[in-house]
This record gives sequence, structure tokens and C-alpha cells, in this order.
Amino acid sequence: MSLLAASLVPLLIESGPTLIRSIGNLFGSQGKKAADVTADIVESVAGLAPANAEHRVRQQLQGLPPETLEQLEGLRIQLERIALEREKNQLDYQRDLHRETQQTIRHGDRHGTDYVKETRPKIARMSTYAALLYAFVFQGLAAFDQGSGVDWWVLGTLFSPALTYMGVRTIDAFSRFKKLQ
Repeated sequence: MSLLAASLVPLLIESGPTLIRSIGNLFGSQGKKAADVTADIVESVAGLAPANAEHRVRQQLQGLPPETLEQLEGLRIQLERIALEREKNQLDYQRDLHRETQQTIRHGDRHGTDYVKETRPKIARMSTYAALLYAFVFQGLAAFDQGSGVDWWVLGTLFSPALTYMGVRTIDAFSRFKKLQ
């Protein structure tokens, strides 16, 4: 049960009782009963902190009869398939959104007037100059005990047009191991 609960419990909580019941209908009357019992357990922990919810669901699953636990294995497989499909769809959406943004930018850069073609690079350069000037001035003042130095939020705001021009859309783009949502 411990291996099953370790992989199953977070998946059950993430999926929610409605999806659990829907998948349970695919497995006949025994599977439906197991899914209904499991969905009721998951429903009972709604609103709890994730760690407390997992602990409570794990405890309640251990009290279920072995036949029900066997039915939960099929449920786990289906929930994992759905979770993988959901993750794939999310990644596809992000990729397509990025691709569309890049195509729009390239189209504007290629087919616009000289003013349009030069505007984005000029904004990026001005953003970089402003951010560097701000950083040097305020850090210089702080070196002579005149102020507290650079405010990182202001510096980030000044740098954001330049970073956007270079292709950074979100701050988590710097993280190699960002979490998917």
C-alpha cells in the first residue's frame, strides 16, 4: 500500500473528486464503487493544507479493503495518463503562444516602415541605458552614504523592455528547473 499511496495520493488530490468519479465509471460497478469511495475521501479533505490533506487521504486509503485498493491501481493509471496529457497540452500551448508572439514581432520588423523597424531596438537600448545609469548613480550615491542604493524592483522595471526585446517573457525563464503549472 505504501508504494501505491506514495504515487496515488498527490495525484488523487490534484485530480479532484469529479474526475475520480468520471474515470471510475469506466471500470464497471466495482471500479465505480472504489472511485466513489476514493472521491468521497478526497472531497473530505478539501480546504486542508496539502501536507495535511495527503496525510489524511493516505490514512483513509490504508483502511480500505484490498479489493478496493486493487481497483485503485487502474484509476491511478488513468489519472496519470490524464495528468500527462494535461501537461503536454500546457507545454504545447506555451510553445504555440511563444511562436505566435515571435512571428508577430518578426512580421512587424520586416514589413513595417523604417520607424517601426527601429522602434523596438531603440526602446531596448534606451531601457538598457536608463537601467545602467540608474544603477551607477544610485550605487555611487550609496557608496558615499547618500541613500540606500539601487531598488531592485525599479532596476528590473527599467531593464524589462530590453529583456523582452531579447526574448525573455517571464522572470522564471532564467530558471532551468521551473515548475509547470
